[in-house]
Amino acid sequence: MTEIEQAIGEGLVLADFGMPNCGFCNLMEPAVNELAKTYPQVKVLKVNLQEQPAAGEQFKVTDLPLFVLLKDGHEVARLIGTQPFHVLAQFVQRGLHG
Repeated sequence: MTEIEQAIGEGLVLADFGMPNCGFCNLMEPAVNELAKTYPQVKVLKVNLQEQPAAGEQFKVTDLPLFVLLKDGHEVARLIGTQPFHVLAQFVQRGLHG
């Protein structure tokens, strides 16, 4: 079992796929950090695709940044591209209440 598979196994997880040299990914970092503070019940998992390229294949990542919402190990939604905080928050709320 990979580190990512272990991390997403239980509860609600927001997987944040990116790369250090991705400007749009770096722009999202403050919003993702705020999201982690606002929703402590949601585990935020940052996935660096340069260090973990197999994760990109596993999750079929084609665009960055990519946010994948997982519940008990199963993907429930994905969001691509830079988004304002309120859009990320609504995305997570759907997972909490859906």
